[in-house]
Amino acid sequence: MNELDEYLRANRDAYTRDALTQRLVEEGHAPADVEAAWARIEERPLSQWGPGEAPVHPPHGTVGIGTWALALVAVLAYGGAIVAAVFTISYGGAVSILMIAYVIAMLVGLVYSARRLVAAPTRGTGWAPIWGAVGLAFVIFVGLSGACLAALGPAINASHTIY
Repeated sequence: MNELDEYLRANRDAYTRDALTQRLVEEGHAPADVEAAWARIEERPLSQWGPGEAPVHPPHGTVGIGTWALALVAVLAYGGAIVAAVFTISYGGAVSILMIAYVIAMLVGLVYSARRLVAAPTRGTGWAPIWGAVGLAFVIFVGLSGACLAALGPAINASHTIY
């Protein structure tokens, strides 16, 4: 660990980021070195710092049982829709093509939604990131299902007319 890191860690609770940065620059340290030290002690990439930005500690949440339960509900919902679609693939014609596309889209939606739910506690504090991820999973599920239902009528008609 270098002296800049030690100094910033020791004084960041007593002084503002701007005051500490200004003092170090006045003492002869290069502004880029000071910014790099801030990035190291705040555990954020240097590219995420804005000019004059106050230090914000990134959240370090862990995935609890509630988050795993929400991810399990998403897996069950998406899984149920996928299983139902797989059973209708044998219908034939345009319906089969639609259901294959639906299954693929639901698999992608499931993976994205489950990953987003599990990552939610690391995106911020409180319930907002988790419920945002739940809402996003719900919107993806309803959107894909709605698109499939809207296309199902024409697909059934197309399947019955081709013999």
